[in-house]
Amino acid sequence: MTDEQSSADAMEEDFQVFTVAPPGESADFNSVQAALLAVMDLDQNSCRMRISIKGGVYNEGQLEIPGGVQIVAAEGCELDSTSPVIITARADHAVIASRSKGAVIRGIRLEHNGPFGSMACVLIESGDLKMENCVVTGSVSIGVLIHGDASPTLIGCEVLVCCGDGIKVSENASPVVSQSMIHDNDGFGIFCTGNSAGVFKENEIYGNSNAGVAARGSARGVFRDNKVHDGKQGGFWLEEEAKCELLGNDIFQNQKSGIQVGGTANPNVVRNTVRDGLKGGIVVHDQATGTFAHNEIMRNTMAGVGGTDHACPLFHSNNIIDGKGGGIVLHENCGGVFEKNQVVGNTHAGIGLKGSCNALFDSNYIAEGSGYGIWVQERAMSTLQNNVIERNMRAGVVVTDQANPTLAVNIIRDGKHAGLLVRHKAKGQYRQNTLSHNAHGNIVLLEEAASEIIGNVISHGPLGGIIIRGNTTVTVRGNTICHNDGANIAVLDSSNPVCDGNVLTNGAGRGLVIMDRATGVYRFNMIRNSELAGVYVGRQARPELVANCICDGKAAGILLEDEAGGHFTHNIVCANQNEGVAVHGRSQPVMECNVVLQGVGGGIWLDENAGGTFRGNVVEDSGVEAYRSPGPSELSARLAERNTNTAPAALAESLSEWAEEKMQAPGGKKKVILVQNPDASPDKGVGMATQCSELLGLDPSRSCMLVARFLGDAGQFEDAEELINRTRGFLGESGALMMGTAVRGQQFGDMALHCAELLNKWAAASPAYSNDLMARAAGYSLEAARIFSSLLPSDTATLDSFASSLYWVGLNFATVCRLGGCGQWTAQEACEIADEAIDVALGMVTDQTPPHRVAELYFVHGVLSFCKAAALEAGHVRVPEGMPGDAAQVGKALLEHASKTMGLAYKHWCEAYGEKHLQTVKAITMIALLERKLGREEAGIQWYRKELRIREELQGELHPRTQQARRT
Repeated sequence: MTDEQSSADAMEEDFQVFTVAPPGESADFNSVQAALLAVMDLDQNSCRMRISIKGGVYNEGQLEIPGGVQIVAAEGCELDSTSPVIITARADHAVIASRSKGAVIRGIRLEHNGPFGSMACVLIESGDLKMENCVVTGSVSIGVLIHGDASPTLIGCEVLVCCGDGIKVSENASPVVSQSMIHDNDGFGIFCTGNSAGVFKENEIYGNSNAGVAARGSARGVFRDNKVHDGKQGGFWLEEEAKCELLGNDIFQNQKSGIQVGGTANPNVVRNTVRDGLKGGIVVHDQATGTFAHNEIMRNTMAGVGGTDHACPLFHSNNIIDGKGGGIVLHENCGGVFEKNQVVGNTHAGIGLKGSCNALFDSNYIAEGSGYGIWVQERAMSTLQNNVIERNMRAGVVVTDQANPTLAVNIIRDGKHAGLLVRHKAKGQYRQNTLSHNAHGNIVLLEEAASEIIGNVISHGPLGGIIIRGNTTVTVRGNTICHNDGANIAVLDSSNPVCDGNVLTNGAGRGLVIMDRATGVYRFNMIRNSELAGVYVGRQARPELVANCICDGKAAGILLEDEAGGHFTHNIVCANQNEGVAVHGRSQPVMECNVVLQGVGGGIWLDENAGGTFRGNVVEDSGVEAYRSPGPSELSARLAERNTNTAPAALAESLSEWAEEKMQAPGGKKKVILVQNPDASPDKGVGMATQCSELLGLDPSRSCMLVARFLGDAGQFEDAEELINRTRGFLGESGALMMGTAVRGQQFGDMALHCAELLNKWAAASPAYSNDLMARAAGYSLEAARIFSSLLPSDTATLDSFASSLYWVGLNFATVCRLGGCGQWTAQEACEIADEAIDVALGMVTDQTPPHRVAELYFVHGVLSFCKAAALEAGHVRVPEGMPGDAAQVGKALLEHASKTMGLAYKHWCEAYGEKHLQTVKAITMIALLERKLGREEAGIQWYRKELRIREELQGELHPRTQQARRT
């Protein structure tokens, strides 16, 4: 008995009671209909009416219940007694109909027995009828039909074995249904349509032939804490424009989906348990949306979450566990956002993407699946970022067919197979991810994959870092690849990658392996500390290696075997334990303009059967012959001779003088050998330099610029500047005859620009900035800006160089301002020059300006604000007229502005290059300094620690900037 019922019984005196009993028994009436007619003839305003019915079966017509009237089972005749009250009807109308307010039915069984197709057993068209502890069954009809604007309450009722829906709610009705059982109906358990609302809570809905609950139209009911199970067509089915809320329900063992959302439905599904379904857990299709948060979705036979068609849901912070058909599976053109979900222990794939789906997956945890962590196939796209993918039995991420996803800032680790596997004709961009400890290789690319692998950290792979096979045409740029047991990068079969600007360090095997018929272009990579050869080229591989640094290896720097070839230009090969370059077998490489230094086993080793072309290389004698072969000494001589074929004599002579000076300097005990053609006059040398430029696309000045850049990056700033100045002199005095004025101007501008950068870094690496260095750096930057602004026509490359020169004008003159002026410029003049350069650079920004250029502008703007603050504090400049506040106040405002713009520079450089990059670390250095200047000491220390950690990894512990960071 409910509290409300007890209260009503305690107030018996408020009711006028009429009794009903079967014929032959003592009572006021022998039918319910007769009692109702009598009640309707009375003045219902004088008191409330109650009809108390004794146990028995009453075959009635349609009973219209007036307002305020209660129809209740007599005491002792409740449903669980031996003599319950049963009201039946066999007509084409409802057993009970209600349009009034205040009516109550309690403890009665209502049965509709025909004819077939009758509307409903209970019909509520308006009013607020209350049904308590009733049983409703309609073997030929709907159980309870609620429509119009009715707002009834059903509590503790049982609706079962109806030939239609158990409860149907339509139009604008808004019932409350609680603590009831709705089961074994031939239609839906509860069916909401129209613009209906209502609250359905703590019910058990099961065994219905259609879904347990269906909502269509614009239904917006709230379903809370219900048990919905064993539905033959699923648990919840929401479609059309339904906007229901599903809160805290337990949905289990349904024969189809636990929750199915279609049409344009937009439900709010929160803290439900969807489990043990015979098909999927939650399926969203058509153009449905919806929010699904904090749900437990587990042990479903098909996918825990499925999306298809053009659905676009939001799944946030759900646990999707132990799905037998996968965790999350999207098909067709499905989109949506999936964030902070735990996707664990699923078969097939934690996340499966098919068709042309394009969703966002952010900050999810995908782990311990018996299949793939993520499988992207067919034409699927999607963006996956900030996810952790670990300990899956197959590949952490596999991309197949023609899929084209974007993966950024994910962690992919500890997989039993590959970390990232890309195959077939799949593409994709993979940026700033961390991959480690994946058993079959951290990244594997097969068949005709054509992906971009940019800015990732790839480490501790038992079978290697990146394995490139088949006919792939991948781009590998700006990655840190280290501590892998196999090769850091292995390029096999007929692959043709582009590998730019990567750092390959501390490999237990070889740094870079290129084998079979592989080709590819490998530029500006740093390959260090390999246990075996830094670069290995075998079989019939034909790569092109340009401007790489291959150093500090435990074996040869570059090793060629079998019938390998390839083109090797402008590389630096230094400090390797065996030969700098070893050419074995029948290899036939072309090696031009390389620098081979400090090889313990010699400079270049050439086997007796090997050959190739060797021109214009600089090779250091390390105590053994620079050029060696196992045969007669004539072979070594011929190798040296080959090295002179197109060496530009004038430049060679200049470099030889520089080398001799280096040898005689303190500590200069090793001889640098630059073999030159003794028969070539300077004029012929100039001609040959021009010829070399035409053949290679690189003239001698560019060759020296590449070498100088490596010297600068290694901290040998003085040597780098001297080399550039000698090259400038060569071009100015006897420049190539075939070089036009514009070409020569471009070269002078490039060299001035590089010196502006070089001297700035040199000054920054010194314990204290040198006024002389900064004056020269400022002069070089101004010279570069003037050269590039005067060159016509102004093509894209020239404009890009002009923008770079403005950046260095701003940076160098800002520093001159901070130092109080130096050279020919006062602090105030330097400040004005920097301001003007930044204004011109800002005027060049467009929507197409790349992130690294935007980052440079934020950085230089921040540096200028910092330098102005320092100059104000030191009295080098004055507070501008009209600016409020004194020098201290203005200085603090400038520091805050500098801190804000440095944060933006850091953000854009991370976007362009990743955090572990020498550009990004500049912003980190400045942020650390500014935090301390502004009194935020702890934050400053954390930024300084980050700078030191990155510089140690990128530049080594002995680099001047690393040592300076350690001192800080």
